Amino acid sequence: MTEIRPSTFDIQTKRLHLRTLDAHDEDFYCSIYTDAEILRFVGPPMAIERARRSFHKTLALMHAQPMRWLSLTIIDKQTGQRLGICGAPQFDPTAERLEIGILLLVAARGAGFAKEAKIALAQRLFACLPVGEIWVQYEAGNAAAERLFTSVGFQPCSGQIADRWNLEKRIMSIQRATWCKPGSIADNSRNEDV
Repeated sequence: MTEIRPSTFDIQTKRLHLRTLDAHDEDFYCSIYTDAEILRFVGPPMAIERARRSFHKTLALMHAQPMRWLSLTIIDKQTGQRLGICGAPQFDPTAERLEIGILLLVAARGAGFAKEAKIALAQRLFACLPVGEIWVQYEAGNAAAERLFTSVGFQPCSGQIADRWNLEKRIMSIQRATWCKPGSIADNSRNEDV
């Protein structure tokens, strides 16, 4: 298999540019991970020092060989504004299953950006990697996340988990065979230039 580099995940959609997190994103990254409202369904916000350490660790893991973390900055192509971050924590280019996640600024919610970014990221992961399943987890009380994942074609997995903050999490996933079949979300989105 060809070596996977962060630049493999430079993605253009109709409205968004997803590009790998870089050194210029430190303040933006920290503003997301220290914001209680953005992290309401994820966990407690980080202290600024911890957020900065997390940012530098993320960059190091993205540039390790093999790559061990994928974090993309979501940019509105029309305004040039950063809208959020998405990616695959614990990234493994040989994994059969990968988790993906997204965090958006509060002001960017409700405009379909999360759906557009999720579709683009899943498409690229299925196209570039041997992954057979992509999964997500979300807090059980987050109805918006459930609607988003369902609209993209994810299906509930059995069971729930409690994370280290005792938030009740649900898990959904989508299989490569489902994602790539004719008439699927991915197939339809290719025709819409996502």
